[in-house]
Parts: sequence; C-alpha cells; structure tokens
Amino acid sequence: MKKAIVTTAALFLPLLTSQADDEKKITTAELPAAVLATVAKETPKTKISAVSIEKEDGKVLYEVTFEKGDHEHEIKLNAEGKIVERETVIALDEAPEKVRTAIVGKLKGHKLGKIEKVVIDGVTTFEVEATEEGDDDAELLEMEFSTDGTLISKHEDEDEDEDEDEDEDEDEDKKK
Repeated sequence: MKKAIVTTAALFLPLLTSQADDEKKITTAELPAAVLATVAKETPKTKISAVSIEKEDGKVLYEVTFEKGDHEHEIKLNAEGKIVERETVIALDEAPEKVRTAIVGKLKGHKLGKIEKVVIDGVTTFEVEATEEGDDDAELLEMEFSTDGTLISKHEDEDEDEDEDEDEDEDEDKKK
C-alpha cells in the first residue's frame, strides 16, 4: 500500500512543481547574454523593476518590467533575445480614437482602471481592466480590443469577497 502511495505521489509531483515553477523571479545577471543585450538596448537609462523566467506553451521566456518616461513597460523575450511580446501601460487619451470610443461605450457601470497596449508578433491589441463603480478592490471587467475598436474578448469576474462568502456558505451547508 505504501509503495502505491509513493508511486502515485511521484507521478503527480512533477505536475505540481511545474505549475509552481511557471514564473520565477531572477536577477538581470541570470539572463542569457542574447537576452541581456536586447534588454540593454531596450532600456537605456531606465530602472528595471522586475525580471522573471517562465514557461509558456513549453517555451522558456524572460519577462522584464521597467519604467520608461511616464509609462510602465513589460517585454517578454525568448532565449535568443527576440522580443515576442511587448506591453505598455497607457492613458485613455493615448489609445486610437476608435479604441477610446469602444472602451468608453463598454464601461457602463464600471470605472476604468488600466489600459495596456500589447504587441505580439506585430499585432497590436489593447487590454483594459475596469472595476465596478464604487468597488475599487475588485477587478471585475477585463476586455481586449483590436486597433479598430472591435471587442475581441470580455471577461467578468465576480468580486473575490463574494466568492469567499459563497465558499463559506457552501462549507456551512455541507456541515449541516
């Protein structure tokens, strides 16, 4: 019986550790030379605020976050130093007019939070986070728009406190 438990644990341990190791904070000194060269070129005279390594779709990527001007930037690079994704936090008035109009039109009952201009493989989209009016603690609405203002995706999350209350209610019901 013990052998079966140990064997089962050994089979699932790699799955658990791979999920836990999806993103790991590292230092710039731990970046491969090609990645470091690109980062140095992209971030002259800027302070890097975070560096991490992660696995995405089976590929190792390096994520670097930094401030440049008034904007927060994040770049993801492969091991060869090629930028595969770029995110820049922008203000609403920096988005194209069609995107601004679309965002404002979809915010009914929500307060605008953060807008990120995202470029992946040369394709630009705008990711928007908003909170329910009067509830600044919960991210309730996430939307993605194309450059022409078309809504690509929309995801609404319930308030985390409400989820916890529902879980507690379910636990109480199970005890009865």
